Amino acid sequence: MRSFIVAVWLLAGLSNTEAWAQAYPNRPVHIIITTPAGGLADLVGRTIADELRGLLGQPFVVDNKPGASGKIGTELAARAAPDGYTLLFTNPSSHTLPTLADPAPSFDPIADFAPVAQTGIVAYFLIVRPDLPAKNVADLIALAKSRPGKLNFANNGIGSSAHYAAVLFSDMAGIQVTHVPYRGENPVTVDLMGGQVDMAFLSGAKPLVESGKLRAIGTSTREPFPTMPNVPPIAASGLPGFELRGWHGMLAPAKTPPDIVAKLNQALNTIVKGEKLARVLTDNGAAPARPGPPEQLTAAIKADLETGRRLIEQKKIKLD
Repeated sequence: MRSFIVAVWLLAGLSNTEAWAQAYPNRPVHIIITTPAGGLADLVGRTIADELRGLLGQPFVVDNKPGASGKIGTELAARAAPDGYTLLFTNPSSHTLPTLADPAPSFDPIADFAPVAQTGIVAYFLIVRPDLPAKNVADLIALAKSRPGKLNFANNGIGSSAHYAAVLFSDMAGIQVTHVPYRGENPVTVDLMGGQVDMAFLSGAKPLVESGKLRAIGTSTREPFPTMPNVPPIAASGLPGFELRGWHGMLAPAKTPPDIVAKLNQALNTIVKGEKLARVLTDNGAAPARPGPPEQLTAAIKADLETGRRLIEQKKIKLD
């Protein structure tokens, strides 16, 4: 009799869980974005939030929580209730690379989160101010070597992908530059156009490059990136072996019910296949991810960590 009661209780619990997932969401969902308003991550995150609202019938509210190379927003998401009502839209600059630069990271990029879906792939374009006398990567390296310590290399935060790319580039090229951290990609772009800094790795610079306000001289991917195919790979135009590829995606706090994760994954895969997100991404120099299961995002995060640790050890890179 006791076994029968336990079985009935377990079945009832399962039914309640399934019903909860089926009813999800029944109130607004908050999406934490770890960058300031105005950058590519914010633009893409808001586009996804708007599309989720249409698919799932509840508001998806964007909360920008910038600061500390994404640590502030990421910590908030990691400690949120695992009920599907707090999500994290993030990228390597906020989620993986800062933990490599931090001797005592306050979150685990894998254990503290339930991956939902990868939504995009990103190339980092080496951008210079329009009046800098360097038309290609080889020119830039030669210029930097003729002015040791004089050129400013901006990035969108200490430990970010842009910072990591800049340090890796400088190390491999054997140049001395001054690294200037900002809080987000948008203020880097503004100062780059204004001539306050000389160069930066940017992911969302396509409109400014096409308008002539900035100049792209290389891409971090091994092959030309489809959104700006005329920009040559850095590895093929002055710095053999250089490669770095980014991503962005949605995560939930660890222990979020699998049925809720599956429902969000299905919705995000629909969005990734749609024209609206593809247009926003390609207009800004990124590209949609291939639709796939949550494990696809886990693989991207693990690859980041493995590549980052290997390169830091091989190149003796210090991000502080």
